[in-house]
Amino acid sequence: MDHSRSASTGFFGVLVRLPGRRRGLAALVASGLALTFATIGCASTTNVDDGVAAAVGADLIDVYEQINGNVRQRGASEVLTYVAYQEPIKKCMSAAGYSYSPPLFYESYRGVARVTLPTGVSAIVEPGAESVLAQLVNSLEAAAAVPEHRNPGFETLPEDQRQLYLAKVESCEPPTDTYVDRFKPAAAGAVSGRFHDMLEDVGRGEKVAAAMESYPACMAKQGVPVQDLNELQSSVRQRFIGPDGQPIGPRSTAWPSAVTYQQSAVAADKSCRVPAWRAAMTRLDQLLPAFVETNEAQLATIDGEWQAIEDAAEQARAKLPL
Repeated sequence: MDHSRSASTGFFGVLVRLPGRRRGLAALVASGLALTFATIGCASTTNVDDGVAAAVGADLIDVYEQINGNVRQRGASEVLTYVAYQEPIKKCMSAAGYSYSPPLFYESYRGVARVTLPTGVSAIVEPGAESVLAQLVNSLEAAAAVPEHRNPGFETLPEDQRQLYLAKVESCEPPTDTYVDRFKPAAAGAVSGRFHDMLEDVGRGEKVAAAMESYPACMAKQGVPVQDLNELQSSVRQRFIGPDGQPIGPRSTAWPSAVTYQQSAVAADKSCRVPAWRAAMTRLDQLLPAFVETNEAQLATIDGEWQAIEDAAEQARAKLPL
């Protein structure tokens, strides 16, 4: 497949609207359609080279973000969720004669450049999983730095009144359907399901599965005994959690050894998962163009819905802090 890039067109000449980020999906001429569809469903006997594999991986992230939101869009969703949950509590508590100070809003994607691919199918994530592991560590570091929440309306109460206060907060919580998973494009659900089905199909492919069989033994030889990428994430995460169960920060004496382990995990994964990744990208080089074309109308609808969410979040930010 020709992986030349176009600034404005997606697979099969379809415009793939990716607001605010690279429009990097390949453009194919109409005369190549028959050949392209003929290759879908039959695995290539030769894996694509690493340059093409990296391009396919970038295209995969583009489509994943278009469906599930890029960093900016996910941040917008978090703002709306926060306001939808905290504002009713504050109003309800005030009506009951209590002072309520909600926790400061914390955007979990702060400082993150791009969304990472889901790790359920290990082979689709770039070898080394540097972005996945870096984002994991950054989130733990940020969590360790979040200041303690102060709520004077509760802290100044006598001990015998605190349980009543907490009970009132609980009764003031809005219904879950007013904030949980509400601020996401309605059209994204079905398309996201089909996207993950495609990834699962790739993971079950004969060449990908065979390449992943050697992964655990390869990792164990390098001192990182894990079965897949999910276990690798958990293994790294544990190194950044202190004895008290809380994330450690850079000032912790355990931080240097945790970072060293993270680096060794990246190096081991980079050397052990390349064959599976090449096989996965070869398969996606065939499947992803068809996915984009099949879901063209829904992707355009999702773009519009994400834009509406971003617009609403701009107004909601004016209410922070509540």
